[in-house]
Amino acid sequence: MRIALLIGALVLVLPVAAQAGIVALDDSDTWVTGGADTAAGFYPNIEMISTIDSISNGTSVSSLATGGAGGTGASDTIGFSPSTSKGKVGTTWSTWSHSAQPHILVVYDSKLTITMCDNVGAFDFYLEPNAFQTLEMTATADDGTTVTQKVDGYYGAKYFGFYATGGSVIDSVTVTLKDSSIFAIGEMRIAAVPLPAAAWLGFALLGGMGVVGSIRRRLRR
Repeated sequence: MRIALLIGALVLVLPVAAQAGIVALDDSDTWVTGGADTAAGFYPNIEMISTIDSISNGTSVSSLATGGAGGTGASDTIGFSPSTSKGKVGTTWSTWSHSAQPHILVVYDSKLTITMCDNVGAFDFYLEPNAFQTLEMTATADDGTTVTQKVDGYYGAKYFGFYATGGSVIDSVTVTLKDSSIFAIGEMRIAAVPLPAAAWLGFALLGGMGVVGSIRRRLRR
């Protein structure tokens, strides 16, 4: 009877999930000073993947450790297909935007698929084409959610991103560059889906029940 009451209480505190889906973000949602930083509004734990900084320029990169950024696992990685080449703005890549000179990955193709680690709720980044002209770039999440923007290859890098709602997760993101090839991706941020506070309360309740039961069993002995 006590177990039934406890489970009933747990059900009452667990939230009802919002409608599931993935939402696309464009340059108006950027985190750069003065921007909306929409992704952080939904995922305050979103964080830059800084492990790229220690990779030597010119290194072929087909996977990148998250380093635990944004609540991901310490051993989690994200994958890149085709492989990319590590670079840095101001050293191996000429221009960017918002006065930044980030570490980047250069894609020698018109398409890049990024495979996420488990349980990713938000992922955002900047893109810039190699050609000094304005070209159309598109980012598409695994569920088909798409954002397309025209990006200037001359100091015109733009922000793209996605966040998941209602218990959804982001499994992959594909970037395409129209009418050209070679582009760079940088300033990648990531966030894991956090466990709801109600779920932690549920675990605490269940854990407490186990402790109390254990004490009672011992007393009966």
